[in-house]
Amino acid sequence: GAGTSNDPVEAPWELLVSAMEDYRPREGKTELPQWARDLSGKHVRITGFVLFPTFGTQARELLLMKNQWDGCCIGVPPTPYDAVEITLDKAVDLTDTPVNFASISGVLQVDPYLVNGWLLGLYLMENATLESIGGSGAGGF
Repeated sequence: GAGTSNDPVEAPWELLVSAMEDYRPREGKTELPQWARDLSGKHVRITGFVLFPTFGTQARELLLMKNQWDGCCIGVPPTPYDAVEITLDKAVDLTDTPVNFASISGVLQVDPYLVNGWLLGLYLMENATLESIGGSGAGGF
């Protein structure tokens, strides 16, 4: 894609996860790869597993992940390299449309979140659109 809202870049997880090869602040690798700097601020589409942070009937925030995780014991917990913090443009009705896998598009921000040198987050997307959904159970629960 061209990185526009009408033609978003398809961002595969392999690309997003590959940032760990060059960017590991705890190990002194503090330079983001060029592709990450180029992708930041572009419209992208990412498909992955969804986890909503609260139990409720509606939600606008979620974590989009490469691997399925239930927030506790089942699956692989995400790392900063294989998860995107998402804020949707409108709330999802979880009672009407249970979601645990989705394609989401919006403007990707590559914005490292560090605490005492530890990388806690890397990718953000605000005002994103839930394009397609699948699965059953809100966030895999």
